[in-house]
Amino acid sequence: MRKKLACFTIACAMIVTSAVPTFAEMSEKTYVSDEETNTSFNIDDYEQYTIDFTTMMTTTRAMSADTTTIASQYVRSLDLASRGFGYIEDACLAELEQYAQDGAQLDNYTVLVPKASATKKYYGSYGGHDFYYETTSMSSFTKPVSVSGVKKSKSTASKWSSWVKGSIDVVVSLSNISKKFTIPYSVVSAVTGIFDANKISYGAYNEYVKTGGSGSTNNPIKTRSIYRKSGTSYHLSYQDQTGPLKLTFVFHPADTALKTSYDIKDLYNVKSVCSTAFSKSSILQIANTQANHGSKVTYTLAGVNVTETW
Repeated sequence: MRKKLACFTIACAMIVTSAVPTFAEMSEKTYVSDEETNTSFNIDDYEQYTIDFTTMMTTTRAMSADTTTIASQYVRSLDLASRGFGYIEDACLAELEQYAQDGAQLDNYTVLVPKASATKKYYGSYGGHDFYYETTSMSSFTKPVSVSGVKKSKSTASKWSSWVKGSIDVVVSLSNISKKFTIPYSVVSAVTGIFDANKISYGAYNEYVKTGGSGSTNNPIKTRSIYRKSGTSYHLSYQDQTGPLKLTFVFHPADTALKTSYDIKDLYNVKSVCSTAFSKSSILQIANTQANHGSKVTYTLAGVNVTETW
């Protein structure tokens, strides 16, 4: 399909174009959204408007590091409301605002505009209201979004010592998608060669790095936007994403005599997962509550919550 392009000018030049985890996994189920199993997404049903940050010069990206702001400016430049697609613009801007809050820097962002004006799909009913959904965008973020664990200090040294000795394991949770992983220290020592807790300095920590999408349009993250119908209008109240997600475990020993960091292994690496594990009934309840308050909620893969417990 030939992609339609929209001209967009900002201060600097840019180009607009159109596994199995190694660690013990405590939850084996990969949640797949109900719409992913019950309906098929066909890209040919949409006109695509893409801004591609990977084609920029390195200096240009450094000057304009806030890709979510640039993408929002691009979305507004399409003037979708004048064509009757204001609800698509609202969805994209809400998603990009959440991406910014989640610390994501985008590789690309594609606005999806339905070729037929009445393509919203019926999702369900709740509280006497009907809800409809549409796939409104595609995106990827391969620049890492990282979360740091508990640093080694005087108060936490005993926990670190127990971990190194094998008395306890670190547990990492992806709460939004109901995933947990146990990390024995043996996987760290196998890579680092560090077997003595005394060689791990104060300030050492574990880092968990999230990336989503493939960096190209081949396997993007797709965003589903759910609207509550009121008369002839539709109120955006809920968004989630489905797509690739990888979580990499990085160890920082905080010893100047050692490497500053060690990439230990991917904890999680799948081609497709939903950004939440909510049931359909829960989604409808959340969407209805948000609509009642004139608000909306967006769950991105960049914002999947990572929690470390000892």
